[in-house]
Amino acid sequence: EMSKQLGRRDITISWRGTVTRLEWIHDLMDFLRPVSSERIPCPDPTVKVESGFLDLYTDKVLDCRYSKFSAREQILSEVKHLIEKYQDEEVSITITGHSLGSALAILCAYDIAETG
Repeated sequence: EMSKQLGRRDITISWRGTVTRLEWIHDLMDFLRPVSSERIPCPDPTVKVESGFLDLYTDKVLDCRYSKFSAREQILSEVKHLIEKYQDEEVSITITGHSLGSALAILCAYDIAETG
């Protein structure tokens, strides 16, 4: 019903802020890495992202009891699924985050825009 009022189907992605010790460590890393080195399409090889943010977005935690996929893989898979599900509707994507989540939101928005 809200989709009809908005005139579109809105997919909302919200990233939380820093919680765990490991995330604090990633937050404090100050080493920049090229975006394109992490399977994120980037036409400019000089574009770099803080290493800790890139790790949190793209790394898989193999011993995680919740998921065997990276945050990136989970997000892209779900967005693709929702776009296919609502293919007959106009779809928009809203991405937001707080603290660490704001860095991940920017990286995620760029990734979705580049991967289509």
